[in-house]
Amino acid sequence: MEIVEKYNFIAYEEEKSQYIKVYTKDYNDLHSVDDSIEAFEGLVIPYEHYITTTTRFGTETGIHTGIWIDYSPSNYKLVPIKERITTTTVELEINYEELCVTPFNAEIPNIRVMIYDFFLDKNEKQINATAIIKEGNKEICKPSFIVNKPEPDLQNCYFFENSEELMKSFSKFIDDTDPDIIISFGKRYLSLFKTSSGRSVNKSLNIVGREFLSFIQYPEFIKQRSSNTLEGYCHEILNKEIPTLKNPTFSQNLPCKLVYNVCQKRLDGLIELIDHYKFVESTVQMSSITFVSLYQSSFRITTQMVLSKILEKCHTRNFVINSNDDSHSSGLRGGSVIEPEHKYYKNSFTSFFDFQSLYPSLIIAKNICFSTCLPKSDDLAANKMYYRSNYLLKHGKDVDSDEIVQNIQKELDLFNKNDSEISNSFDNNNSIENQMKSDNLRKSDTSQNYNSTKIDENRSNDLLKSDNLPKSDNLTNQILADENKSEINQTINKIIVDENKTDSLIKSDNLTNQSKILNKSSNLDEIEVHQIEGSEKDEIPFLKFVSKEKREGILPEILKDLLKSREEVKSQIEELRKENKLKEIEVLDCRQQAIKIVCNSVYGFTSFQTFGIDQISAEITRQGRVYHYMAMQFLQTKNYNVIYGDTDSLFVNFGSDDYSTVYQKSLQICEEMNEKIFENPVKIRLEKIYKNFIIFSKKHYAGIRMDLQPNEIDIKGIETEKSDSCEFLKDLIFRSLSIILQKTFDDGVNFVKEMMTKMYNGMIPLSDFIIQKQLGQNINEYRTKTVQCEVAKKMIERDRKILLGKGDKIRFLVYKGKKLTDPLYSRADEPVYVVSCLKEIDYNYYVTKLIIPTLERIFMVINVEKTEKMINFLKEFNKKNRKTGIKKADKSLKNEYLSKCEQCRNCRFDDIECISIDCDICLQLTKLRYEP
Repeated sequence: MEIVEKYNFIAYEEEKSQYIKVYTKDYNDLHSVDDSIEAFEGLVIPYEHYITTTTRFGTETGIHTGIWIDYSPSNYKLVPIKERITTTTVELEINYEELCVTPFNAEIPNIRVMIYDFFLDKNEKQINATAIIKEGNKEICKPSFIVNKPEPDLQNCYFFENSEELMKSFSKFIDDTDPDIIISFGKRYLSLFKTSSGRSVNKSLNIVGREFLSFIQYPEFIKQRSSNTLEGYCHEILNKEIPTLKNPTFSQNLPCKLVYNVCQKRLDGLIELIDHYKFVESTVQMSSITFVSLYQSSFRITTQMVLSKILEKCHTRNFVINSNDDSHSSGLRGGSVIEPEHKYYKNSFTSFFDFQSLYPSLIIAKNICFSTCLPKSDDLAANKMYYRSNYLLKHGKDVDSDEIVQNIQKELDLFNKNDSEISNSFDNNNSIENQMKSDNLRKSDTSQNYNSTKIDENRSNDLLKSDNLPKSDNLTNQILADENKSEINQTINKIIVDENKTDSLIKSDNLTNQSKILNKSSNLDEIEVHQIEGSEKDEIPFLKFVSKEKREGILPEILKDLLKSREEVKSQIEELRKENKLKEIEVLDCRQQAIKIVCNSVYGFTSFQTFGIDQISAEITRQGRVYHYMAMQFLQTKNYNVIYGDTDSLFVNFGSDDYSTVYQKSLQICEEMNEKIFENPVKIRLEKIYKNFIIFSKKHYAGIRMDLQPNEIDIKGIETEKSDSCEFLKDLIFRSLSIILQKTFDDGVNFVKEMMTKMYNGMIPLSDFIIQKQLGQNINEYRTKTVQCEVAKKMIERDRKILLGKGDKIRFLVYKGKKLTDPLYSRADEPVYVVSCLKEIDYNYYVTKLIIPTLERIFMVINVEKTEKMINFLKEFNKKNRKTGIKKADKSLKNEYLSKCEQCRNCRFDDIECISIDCDICLQLTKLRYEP
């Protein structure tokens, strides 16, 4: 044991405290020490006892995955084969302090990767395997292991009498080839070697010195999961057909070449999926940046990654980390949102402004960190921010931007000269949002009209005129004194506006729930009144933070280093593009994406259950709302029409100006706000420019992107992006909206009618009507009957080996029931079963429950009268054709709907079946899996 002096990471301390540092000979002994400390029942508090040895070793030595290490030949000992604890090619004994870590470059060390796939029978008793060993893009070998009779024509294929012999040979193959990373498709195949904990392994296989990774749990891949098989993923993501065997039992002694071809095709599909997502490169780079293991990196365990970076900085700056056991509140508020007007901005341009890494930038700008927080002190920065935004609010558009900034700077100088006085007088309850509340409006309900209350002209001028702004040193006290007047508090819920100038208000039904801009001031006596979202009393009190001069926080320092590193990586990418070095560019791109993920995870870590402090998260979001408010208010003083805003973005409509003018204005706006309003490194940028912009609701909009060549249709948030919408509905909405944006509303309506006619005439592939819904919980946990749960039960009943649970997406078709009143779950089933049994597809359900409600909700925003006519037409059209469906018939007619695709027809084996729901030719479905 050793007595050391360190700073506490949780909360600001002026001086170091004494701690007892405990060393053990073996890291496994740390658990015994931890248990002994717990016996003191809280009298002794352990620090950093929860940090794994691997993480601590990486952060304190800098040795981690994906780097080069230099060492002297005289400083190591080569371990004899009999004494080795691993089966790796080389095993050394060396003092880690004598290792030298080289700086990062774009060259990845020659990591040997093995990708394998097991092809099991239905009873999972007979296994066939295939694998590939790669180093970079170089393929070393690609063998197959098959339980069958030998076939002399097949190369790199090994045959076995049973699965036990196959597994022994496969384990020896791993030892002989010595891969660094072993990748399987799913956990089921991984469990053949080790448990889900990743520690216990099969006795026949030694994995020390290697990492096993499961590709199916890679988060970027999970986002697009809508199937349960490797074949389904390849079809959906790569648009590649992979054959499989029909009801494989391997008891029929299938031709060996058939099994070999299927195994090779499956492995090729898995390799393409891994390359498509750059799984190896991104996992290695994430591990290299954050010092976590490859296993943790592949799961994107962001809290562990941020903790690792914090531990690295704490080690260099002499801090010790303690867990925070305080209870967490559920009352955290998010960013500010301006409720938009549902409107079609035809023949005009709309610019989309976006804050660049808002929360990371705010953490740096405001020095927000666990190590800088002062729970009971006053936040001078909030006063400064309030006055800056308050000044913009109270000065009209006629005030020049340079003059605004100069006046703001003068008042900020007063704050800097009197920090101690202001800190002592500033009440913690009067935060910046409470300050803004005195100058702003209460939000009103969207269903009600906004009623204004008129107030005496002299009173409003006395209270709000910019000439009456206090100029004394005790500026904050003056502001608070004015704000607390009872007469202001009584009228704060209403619109404060000059009685004689009521007609200057811009009356609109938008911006009611969150933020309402009422007046574009043309006179300094007229005050623009505004309410930022959720300015009622916050449930969580705010913390205060010391200045950067006093101490720079750990989190700001981490973010500054990461952002600087990302800029350097981007510069290297641009240089490599000139030299056309594609492999290095791919590695660097994965690295900059990994840095971005870590930066965006820092905010989430501040509310993490083990270490987080809710007040820190609340302060970050509060500052985000303030900056969002300031940007919107600045645009308003310049007489720009802010039509929508959400957390870190703003949409500004410029009317009918031409594109070049809008583009220049938008760039000028960004430059002015970045230079004169925002605090470094907070920046806003022009992200997109739309023409014919339609906004349906918050986070739901569409338009033509004019900043891209050629121009593209950009649709966000509606059915075209929802995973639980059928493809027919997605295609119908996207194409009809595209026609409306590029042509006229009537052209879009005509297209809808044409598509509906095709649907009833059977010209739309049945796969376009497949709906998928995710299991929100395990099947046995459902208390009510839902369609996805009931379909999953039917699938399991037919095939007991199907593994379905929470998170899996169930695909189904809706067919006609015996009665019109039959519930949905009773007339929905998996697509292959529905079509093979010739169930009648219920087009009436798709039209009345999906298509008409969606079209009505979206098209009403564009043209109410014409939409009503279209909806009435569709309802009448549906009544005449709702009996249409796939009619029951004999087997000859069934073959018209169920036939092999081109790939299946060209195969000489009858046991091959296509895995897609339908083939390239319309209405050609997979080979029958179920007999009616």
